[in-house]
Amino acid sequence: MKRALQVIDAISDRTGNIVQWLSVGLVLIISYETIMRYIFSISTLWEYETVAMMGATLYGLSFAYVMRHKLNVRVDVIFSLFPRRVQAAVDSIGMLVAFFPVMVLVAISAVSTARQAFVVDERMSITGWYPPAAPLRTVLAVGFVLLLLQGLVVFIREFHYLIRNKAYD
Repeated sequence: MKRALQVIDAISDRTGNIVQWLSVGLVLIISYETIMRYIFSISTLWEYETVAMMGATLYGLSFAYVMRHKLNVRVDVIFSLFPRRVQAAVDSIGMLVAFFPVMVLVAISAVSTARQAFVVDERMSITGWYPPAAPLRTVLAVGFVLLLLQGLVVFIREFHYLIRNKAYD
């Protein structure tokens, strides 16, 4: 079991470390578009959707990394005052009541939407470029599945701490 948790952690870490570089690409493309538009009065069709796709990929594939390293936004003012075991109880209950039901539905929906995008050859229609939507929908589906798996890892560790009063690994 510990090995499976370590593998999921490693996948989350690797994915997060790779996709962080998309932020550099985003800055370069937005800078290019800004220079072209405001200095040369030339705009491009591909920039808006490319930035949207890169940004969505960056977010979608970073969710699991953020959860793994507890970088998510959370109201810690009161929570941090609780003993560690109470924190584990709150996290475990919260994941059972809110996280898992919502994330299972979101992951199922994302996978279904990605599959459908391939079947109908869905295209993004915000600009005249009309790039295929299936790759982005697939990346988001993968991101939500990774988040669900990382959530399972976090839940197992928190629940173990709640029951045994010591860290799982």
